[in-house]
Amino acid sequence: MALQIERHYSKSEILEIYLNQVFLGDRNGNINGVAAAAQYYFGKPVSQLNLKECAMLAGILQRPNLWSPFVNPEGAQYRATVALQAMLSEGYITEEECRQAVEEPFKLRDRSEKRKPFVNTYPYFNAYVRRQFQRGEILDPDGHPIVLGGTGVDVETTLVSPLQDAAVSALRHGIEEHEKRRRKQHGSRWGEPVNSAPNAQNPKQLLPGHVYDAFVAAPCVPGATQVLVTFPRIEGGELPRAAIFDATESWYDDFGVLEPEMCIAVSVEKGASGLIYRVTRDNYVQGALVALQPSTGKILALVGGYDFDDEQNAGKFIRATQARRQPGSAFKPILYACAITQGLTPASFIEDRPQTFHFGGNSWTPENFDGKYHGLVTMHEALAESMNAGSVWLLQHLRRSQTSAILTLHRFCRQTLDMRLHKTDLTIALGSEEMTPLELARAYGVFATGGILTEPYAVSKVVEQKRSDAQISRTLYEQRWRGRRTLDPQSARIMTGLLDGVTRYGTGAEVSKQIETPLVGKTGTTDNCTNAWFAGYGRDFVCVVFVGFESNRSLGYRMTGSRVALPIWIEFMKRAIEIRPDLFGEFDMPEGVIEKDICLDSGALSTPYCTRVRKLLFRENNAPSMACPLHGRHQTAPSIFAGESKKTGPEIIPFEALSKSSTGSKEITPTPVIEPTFKPPFPPREMSSRTPTPVPTPGPQKQKPWWRF
Repeated sequence: MALQIERHYSKSEILEIYLNQVFLGDRNGNINGVAAAAQYYFGKPVSQLNLKECAMLAGILQRPNLWSPFVNPEGAQYRATVALQAMLSEGYITEEECRQAVEEPFKLRDRSEKRKPFVNTYPYFNAYVRRQFQRGEILDPDGHPIVLGGTGVDVETTLVSPLQDAAVSALRHGIEEHEKRRRKQHGSRWGEPVNSAPNAQNPKQLLPGHVYDAFVAAPCVPGATQVLVTFPRIEGGELPRAAIFDATESWYDDFGVLEPEMCIAVSVEKGASGLIYRVTRDNYVQGALVALQPSTGKILALVGGYDFDDEQNAGKFIRATQARRQPGSAFKPILYACAITQGLTPASFIEDRPQTFHFGGNSWTPENFDGKYHGLVTMHEALAESMNAGSVWLLQHLRRSQTSAILTLHRFCRQTLDMRLHKTDLTIALGSEEMTPLELARAYGVFATGGILTEPYAVSKVVEQKRSDAQISRTLYEQRWRGRRTLDPQSARIMTGLLDGVTRYGTGAEVSKQIETPLVGKTGTTDNCTNAWFAGYGRDFVCVVFVGFESNRSLGYRMTGSRVALPIWIEFMKRAIEIRPDLFGEFDMPEGVIEKDICLDSGALSTPYCTRVRKLLFRENNAPSMACPLHGRHQTAPSIFAGESKKTGPEIIPFEALSKSSTGSKEITPTPVIEPTFKPPFPPREMSSRTPTPVPTPGPQKQKPWWRF
């Protein structure tokens, strides 16, 4: 390798490449090259360094962290002097220049400033950008991968700093709140499919070599390294004992786990004078947030975890782009969009009923989260309430046979979302296909843009670094818009209308309660609440939030997407609307889409007597045209139909008159009552299979929202 380098490059070029890539400090390994080191240590470009500063960088190459002027100023001074004396002996500087440089003090960057180098301020976004260069995805005009180093380059990214700050804050706050919630009065195995009571799986005596659940018995004194704890369900465990902990672990304070009544993990060790109790690190839940502008593909914010520097909890793993997890019900909008392209409408009926399937030697019966089945329901209602059994039934009936139905969904995902599915069974309807948060955000972007699929990107431009003011920097890379229409505008807008039902009346109704700006989205929860999602968008802004443990353990009992991920999403979107209001507003209504008032019991046009009515979107050539046959017959009609008189009272109007578009006269001649033949839009059903739905008696509000997912 050395011989090949010598054949292709001069000594000057070899030295230049080396100086632009060599490690020059920082415990996280972020400072590579003299340009980055100049900013890190002195807060200025390398071209503005003086002789003393250049000598210091050359001197500390031997052991950058040991000789760093931030941790060892005397050592940095010594190494700079060594470099200056070498320059003097080789005739590069005079004795006077050497003396002045040795005596000159360092002018280091003020590390107390809030503004830090980009790589330290936004480590997840920076790591994602670096990874693209390392994988050779950013190419120069000749098609060669651009290397971070060599002659030095400036990289322009799509990141919006205020949005990134808001994303970091929202995700960290959401994780902290969940940790406090799960640790309060619960054991370390809370939520797992075992007896999760504290110490249920531990010996009933305190024995060395075991880790126990312990409750904090008294407030932790600031600056202390011990905390009083008790051990529930353990013989003699009610006696408070002092447990040692590492005071430098900031997550103790972030999560408030050392507050009274919080449950923490404590290990028991054997010491010279008895047992030693030590607070054990119990990995906290992790998460990710990604936000992009779907019309352009720009990634505006990206957070891959709670703490990038926490190596014990896989901090450097970029979950937004690397974590492949099952999205659960957050995948359902993709299934419903496929159904819309097959001619179904939001008023089409699907069957939410129990079915048992056998494959792979196992049996599977899809169940709804509330344990109930709802029979014939409209697609609008099934998606809003996230009905599992109905969604599986819908996938079955995309085509006549099960196999072709799944292939239909595969083909739709490949052609419309450029997404390749691998699952070939019906579980795919409930989000069993694994994907990253960025991939899910890209898919939702197609609905937000009205059918345009754009490729997300983080690097906008790469240019050569200037070596002098007279130099004109050459552009090595510039991102161009990469988008194409993959879905018709009408289907995309109808899907936005369906998702609007989720955030207005369904599992994500908290969105409309807290934010007035039009926003739509979908919750997602996987089996045993192992993964929690919320994916949604505004007019030109998509955001996806994911929360889950690295070990894929349960988040806890009923810790669904609406309880864990949605609050993070709402907190971030509130800030996003303030920061970039230009990306939000009313959704555009394309030509060929109309809005109709629909009775959810019949799927037909509503009458004044229908009790469950929703405004739904349809294609003009595929909208219901018949009035509801289940409500209104021999009912008291309001004045809008028959001209109510204060003296005589309202008129009695038969159903046949209500179904007409106009009467032409205020007086209506009664016609014989004829039993109508009614077929819901989908699937075909005889009228005898439906009966008028009575008005339900209102119950306490807590009966529904808390179990939705």
